[in-house]
Amino acid sequence: NQIKGRVQVQFINQHGIPESGIDGGGLFKEFVTELLRAAFDPQLGLFKQTAHEFTYPNPTSHANPNFSNHLAYFQFVGMIVGKCLYDGIILEPQFANFFLRKLLGYRNFVDDLGSLDTEVYKNLLYLKNNSAEGLGLTFSVARDVFGDSKVVDLIPNGSEIEVTDKNRLRFIYEMADFKLNREIAQQSNAFVAGLNYIIRPDWLRMFEAEELDRLISGTPVIDLADLRRNTNYTGGYDENHEIIRWFWSILDNEFDEKERRSFLKFSTSVSRSPLLGFRHLYPKFCIQRSSGDSENLPTSSTCMNLLKLPRYNSREKLLEKLKYSIQSASGFYLT
Repeated sequence: NQIKGRVQVQFINQHGIPESGIDGGGLFKEFVTELLRAAFDPQLGLFKQTAHEFTYPNPTSHANPNFSNHLAYFQFVGMIVGKCLYDGIILEPQFANFFLRKLLGYRNFVDDLGSLDTEVYKNLLYLKNNSAEGLGLTFSVARDVFGDSKVVDLIPNGSEIEVTDKNRLRFIYEMADFKLNREIAQQSNAFVAGLNYIIRPDWLRMFEAEELDRLISGTPVIDLADLRRNTNYTGGYDENHEIIRWFWSILDNEFDEKERRSFLKFSTSVSRSPLLGFRHLYPKFCIQRSSGDSENLPTSSTCMNLLKLPRYNSREKLLEKLKYSIQSASGFYLT
């Protein structure tokens, strides 16, 4: 139960000296955000992404020489995701729908395959409505394990059993079941064990997969009016300041939805809104007047959801500098 309580983080700089300041929640948010960004990176080998960039466990994580006990890592990541869910910390990666269903304790079926691999799903649908004769299929599947191709039987001696018109429906079922359930069973079970250490299974089952997605990763639509109502100002700015009026006008009239999401990620580390609105963003979004001349770029402290905005001498200059910072992420500061 200790991890459900307040966890304080202190960062150590490159010289081995602890950074000053007390963690009021922002540093822990930054810590778990960076931790999970690294864990979900496909290059690490624990997780993969679909063609549409949705995250799910890597089926071949067991063969990764960097992880002697890969299931312990999945359990740990599941626990951290549970902690974020418990604390209301929005995560940038989105889980694939079929994996979200596994977090809820559901078994996946053929129609769920589209959220993993649209091509395999389309091929199985084609097979369902067309003859299997002459395709040369067997009840087996080839897996790429770190460059080595290995054949896995879907049923006992499956590589020796040809798919025919009589057994094609069973082949479709077995292939979907392998891809969606059996292939990542150990990884999913370990992840769920960690998640359930923080969040009880009966709490999770109150939601559908799409609702759980919004709880974990927020919503894609950014309500600027809601963000504006839940913004604090400091350093000499207030809601009536000319710079602030320009700022909101730019977000409303000059930025499209993609640019607004990029701005939100630049300022808070996440491009999606909290499920119940920005009043649930913690710490609260804040715009601070920064020192320096009008040639300086806007910067951000994502651990505190803080945008540091210089006082520019024109709306055009503010637009130029804001877009440059967001597109290049050049103004990021950790603390």
